[in-house]
Amino acid sequence: MTIQLHHTDLMGNLPKQLTTVTPFSRYFALSLFVILPILFFFLGAFYSRPTQSNKTHLTPTPATSVSIPVENVLYLAKLDGKDALFYTNESAKRGSSNPYIGEVYVMKSVEYSDFTSDLVFDFRDLDDPLPITTRLPHNLSEISSVLFNNQRDIIYLGIQDEMFIKLYKFNLVESTYELLWSNEMGKGEAYLGNDGQTYIYQNFDDKYLLLGISECHGGCESGEMTYGIMNIETKKVKYLEPIRDDFNVHFDNNTFSYRKRIDVQVSCKDLPEGEQTYGCINGFKTEYHPSNQVFSDILP
Repeated sequence: MTIQLHHTDLMGNLPKQLTTVTPFSRYFALSLFVILPILFFFLGAFYSRPTQSNKTHLTPTPATSVSIPVENVLYLAKLDGKDALFYTNESAKRGSSNPYIGEVYVMKSVEYSDFTSDLVFDFRDLDDPLPITTRLPHNLSEISSVLFNNQRDIIYLGIQDEMFIKLYKFNLVESTYELLWSNEMGKGEAYLGNDGQTYIYQNFDDKYLLLGISECHGGCESGEMTYGIMNIETKKVKYLEPIRDDFNVHFDNNTFSYRKRIDVQVSCKDLPEGEQTYGCINGFKTEYHPSNQVFSDILP
């Protein structure tokens, strides 16, 4: 048996206004036909694009392929069994035409930023040098801080290029590096009055760094220091009044603590020989001692 369905069987129960084609309905359908594909194209392009990152990736370079060092590229190497950083440029060559001459910084301690430097050094005396940066845009003029993490797969580095101070994080496993903090000495932002050379003092579980910002722009003693605790992930910094001792981070309650310093006037006559003139004014010298009071604050 054949059943035939007529137009009236399917549409007869619908109101006439729903089955009548009007100029508006035609234009509305046409606009959807044009707009929807374009809309979904842009939505797909937006959500499928890769996540933006501030990290710079390096192509691993075999040690045997490093022959002549490239200017303003940082190299990690070994020197007498110790970790060393090397770079070269016209300033670092100290007038030498030898392309291998540059500056080397040799780590003395892994836990703290403690190193020695040799301002005239031959690159060929290093063992297994590897580049850990691409060519940086400005001339490197000094390395102020070199700090490894406990696993020795991350380096925190303070670099001066021209009059800019920059703090970097280098991931040796991922072959990436990223800028954590930057300021122009003498012209940039002053942190509690200081805008000079900046140092990395301590690393707390690759989550926080203790920074020190001096009032000097080069060629002077460190002077008064402003300190800061940096959240490495967010790059936020909380700046502190001068601290002296016992800086600690407490992850259990998301706080840090420290002791402020107090100024003590000491008679220059009571100082060891050789220190009786330096810093003495009217027969007295100001020394900084830790106070007994402990201060605490919330981590940034």
